[in-house]
Amino acid sequence: MAELPDVQARLEVRLNEVVEIQRDAESRAKRQADEFRDVLEKDWKAFAVAQEEKWFERDRRISDYEPRLTVIEEELPTYMRRSRLYTKSWRHSRAPTRCRARVAGAGQPTADRQDEHAQ
Repeated sequence: MAELPDVQARLEVRLNEVVEIQRDAESRAKRQADEFRDVLEKDWKAFAVAQEEKWFERDRRISDYEPRLTVIEEELPTYMRRSRLYTKSWRHSRAPTRCRARVAGAGQPTADRQDEHAQ
């Protein structure tokens, strides 16, 4: 029984050591997480700056064309209607010419028929 207080004292010392080790591990994990977050934020800011520099010139050039593109987009339906009208009128104006060519060539031997007649 005399050894019981001695064992109890050693257990308390060991328990305090374990608590201190746990506290150190928690503070180390917190410090590592903070360092990781800081590095991540720094890298993200550097990436954002690099992307901004990379795309700045392109965005500036696009902004020069943007008002002109807006006007073209607004006028596009008008040009599409005109294009369809021109296509239809061109087809109709070409139709009699094609018909005349077919009729005029009906009596003429084609290349295949010329070969047959030559033999």
